[in-house]
Amino acid sequence: MRQTLLSFGRMAALLAAGQIQGLAQGTQTASLVGQVVDAAEAPMAGVEIRLSSPSLQGVRVVVTDAGGRFAARLLPPGLYRISLSKAGFTTVTREERLGLEQNLNSRFTLSKEAGTTVEVVASSVRQDKTEFKTSTNFSKESIDALPVDRNPLNVALMAPGVVENLNQDRGGMQIRGSQGTGNLWLLDGQNYADNVYNGPRAKFVTDAIEETQVITGAIPAEFGDVEGGVVNTITKSGGDEFTAQLRWDLSSDRWKAARHGEDASAFSDKINQERMFQVGGPIVKSKLWFYTSYFSTAQDTAQSLPTDQAAIGAPVGAPYTQNIKDIRRQLKLTWAITDRHTLVGTYHGYSETFANIDYVGSGDGFFSTRRFTQEIYGLQLRSLLTDVLTMSFKIGKKDQKIAVGSNNVALPIFNNDDGYFYRAGYFDPRDPGDIRNNQTANLKFSYFASSADSSHQLDLGWDYYRGTTRASGAQTPYDLLIGGKAWNSYVAAGGLDLTNGTVNTDGATTFSYLTQPGEAGTEQHALYVNDKWSLNKHWNANLGLRWDKYTAEDRALKRTTASNNALSPRLGVNFDILGDSAWILGAAYSRYNGKPLEIQLSVATYVNNPIAATFGYNGPAGVQPFSALANPANYNPIPLSYTDAAVNIKVDPNLQAQTVDEVQLSALHNFKHKTLGEGYLKATFISKTWNHLIDLRAGNDGTVANPGGGSPLYITYWHNEPGAKRDYRSVELEGALAKGRYTVNGNLVLSRLKGNYEGEVKGAPGSGAGYDWFTVQNGVSMYDPAVTNPYGYLLGHVPLRSRINTIARWANPLGELTTGLLFSYDGPQTYSHIRVITDPSSLNPAIDPQAAGLRLYQYRNNMRGDGTYHSQYYLDLSVQQDFRLLTFGNGRKASAYVKAVVENVFNHQQQVTFGTGYAALASGDPISTPFAPNSGFGAAGPTNYGRARRMYLSTGLKF
Repeated sequence: MRQTLLSFGRMAALLAAGQIQGLAQGTQTASLVGQVVDAAEAPMAGVEIRLSSPSLQGVRVVVTDAGGRFAARLLPPGLYRISLSKAGFTTVTREERLGLEQNLNSRFTLSKEAGTTVEVVASSVRQDKTEFKTSTNFSKESIDALPVDRNPLNVALMAPGVVENLNQDRGGMQIRGSQGTGNLWLLDGQNYADNVYNGPRAKFVTDAIEETQVITGAIPAEFGDVEGGVVNTITKSGGDEFTAQLRWDLSSDRWKAARHGEDASAFSDKINQERMFQVGGPIVKSKLWFYTSYFSTAQDTAQSLPTDQAAIGAPVGAPYTQNIKDIRRQLKLTWAITDRHTLVGTYHGYSETFANIDYVGSGDGFFSTRRFTQEIYGLQLRSLLTDVLTMSFKIGKKDQKIAVGSNNVALPIFNNDDGYFYRAGYFDPRDPGDIRNNQTANLKFSYFASSADSSHQLDLGWDYYRGTTRASGAQTPYDLLIGGKAWNSYVAAGGLDLTNGTVNTDGATTFSYLTQPGEAGTEQHALYVNDKWSLNKHWNANLGLRWDKYTAEDRALKRTTASNNALSPRLGVNFDILGDSAWILGAAYSRYNGKPLEIQLSVATYVNNPIAATFGYNGPAGVQPFSALANPANYNPIPLSYTDAAVNIKVDPNLQAQTVDEVQLSALHNFKHKTLGEGYLKATFISKTWNHLIDLRAGNDGTVANPGGGSPLYITYWHNEPGAKRDYRSVELEGALAKGRYTVNGNLVLSRLKGNYEGEVKGAPGSGAGYDWFTVQNGVSMYDPAVTNPYGYLLGHVPLRSRINTIARWANPLGELTTGLLFSYDGPQTYSHIRVITDPSSLNPAIDPQAAGLRLYQYRNNMRGDGTYHSQYYLDLSVQQDFRLLTFGNGRKASAYVKAVVENVFNHQQQVTFGTGYAALASGDPISTPFAPNSGFGAAGPTNYGRARRMYLSTGLKF
């Protein structure tokens, strides 16, 4: 902790000196604006408005202007008591929850009746008519009451338009058709995404979370680097009263049901424990607050191997155990320097050791161990410069390191027939690990002006981001000595037989790498303006414009690889039909400049891009023992393909960031019904079209001399591919209802995601699609790109998806009982009938063998997404009892609680997927050869079934 405080001190000093360069976005606060009128609807000047909250240091006081308008900005999110008073009039008080990044516009009426106080009950679920962005806020109280994992990724999956991604275990998530890398992740204002996956890899103390906001559309200009959405999380700040909590989360494999075909007797009896401690309070009351928390766990988790390899002797569905050791730390300090200036410092630390990871393999020898550390620092100054002008300045940094390797030194074999690795783990334990750091900064000024009829909020801001990645890119634990060099290698072949230890060597090739250290990074600047108008009680408008510029650098070779800039307008208009916030129509147009992925911008550097070659097998033919593949003498030392990032990989120096054009139309109804309660219903139509998708091509961009010998090398060129398509259409229906002890929230989304560009595969974000990979060779057409990249349904296409939750609370003699229900439904996703093209000459006999440098797939009948899996649905339940224990002399209370969560209450066993693999197209066979399903096609094992019933418990003490 001493090191953490020293780091805060250094950052504060650098902030004062203006020396930290740092892209943090948003202010992580809330605003309350509005107008006060009398009973005759005339604006009232000089009304004093006092805002108090457990989240606010001191009391905020504002006074209405001549038009009766007021603005209270830079408010910490939380529950506020708002009091309005003026001599000769009633005093009106109201409680209102101000959510993260929410700008609430309210209208108050005072009557001439001095000496009386009117208590107004505010709606807890209404939607503000001046809000343009589509967002969902999840408070700590609501998440604690529901049967849901509390990390932001799982919380975000309850929002409309959000679906799982194939790289979800690496922080991937698709929002309104985006790739898994298309989102912005903020923690206390700091971008904490992994530099490679652009998603959250590290974890933090979830008990420390105060609120998470998921922005999915009509995103304001202050947020950049986004194609999908923004997941914005803030942590607790402490307060003027000391609070503490101890929490234990308990789980066991024995507390879950076995999926179909799973061996429950192999489940571990171990009870996994997650231990959390948190404490917060004043160091100096109303002046300096602290909040700190700690988490630790050591868990064993039962897993099953994939099940579609029965024909090769793999341990079909065999169980194994993963081991995780996880420690997290957090500290937040909030200092009210004066009543107009607040300084907030944050720290998050994380370290994890994860053993027995099966990255893309299927066998005991494939397991790897990952070691992960990350530290996040942030410092923010919030200032009320005048009554109408505010400033927010943030700086931050993320330090991250990942090291992965397997201790099994056998030669890994990639089986072309099923797409899995065997015999050894991925990555190299000799590699010291990857460094993925960033520095960020944000400066924002906000100005508020008003008249009797209208109000106007103008935001001006600057963002900065500097990302750094250092890595060698070692891929396997085994070296083959070919041509006098130790090549880090695996071998791709077919006909694998694990039972007899043999493989068909015909057409076998190595994928080999010479590793060396590299360093690359990006530097980004952005300027934005966002002008929000409330013209009258009917019309609200938003005019936003953002300018982004990036520069990609090979810092090891001290050169710029690419640079460009672009504008992105953000426009919106809302019309309140009756002027009473009951019926509101909205329209918005936004263009988003996606984040230039560092993994793509570094392809022409040695960062995770070692010199790569494929060597053809020329040893004994046919079925041979594994030892034949491990004999270096059985390979031609002249490579079939050769790639050197500094030689034959080029990036368009004017590469544009991917862009998305979004059109959003909405209709909203806020209601208050005597019988039903109060709530809202909203329908939104969304259309998104991607442009400037980033891809790689080769065959028609020239050649260079081959450092490995043999034929000249074709240049691989990364560019904006005009033929790449990605389109999303959807209708989102959402609503909320609150009455008494009950609240209900839900959404239903009908959507369509189509295109010919995935842009990512499992474990490889930003991999492109190879749309024009040797489709044209030296000016001559080789094959139709629709063979390898047809248009159709993309991964992440979920035609129908719904999430509905309800929370109920009952007071009882022991304390309070809280129940939560979560219903989830996902319509059937699609899959494609595809096979590996072993030899590119199957596409055209004249194609150069170097085309084998990219693994190509053929789609049956040139159709993508023409197969359909099964839908799945679940009902999850949570029950929590809070117990009153003690009341201390100062009025403080101690309580205990027990919470039980049951996922898939009825243990509805659902087969969701099944084997869809086809045998690879054999070398020399034309693409007209009929598709041959492998022996596991249509088969299903435990991993093809949805989640079985699972129970876990939480218990703890609160002070």
